[in-house]
Amino acid sequence: WLPLAQIAIALLVRILIVVRFRQPLWAALLHALSQVMLMLIALNSFRLTVFGSGPQWKGRSYSSSGLQGES
Repeated sequence: WLPLAQIAIALLVRILIVVRFRQPLWAALLHALSQVMLMLIALNSFRLTVFGSGPQWKGRSYSSSGLQGES
């Protein structure tokens, strides 16, 4: 239940900011949704890099061995 409490607290803080600065309420809800989307994009990138064919761009696949920073 602790992760859910953290999410609830973060959303509550965002709602308080919305109220304080007189922003629309949907901005707080879309902010939470955008954070979820960012996490999904990052997890998908990790999955493709570690378990898949590597990064892809415009229909081309690049091997992980060509990435900079690898030893």
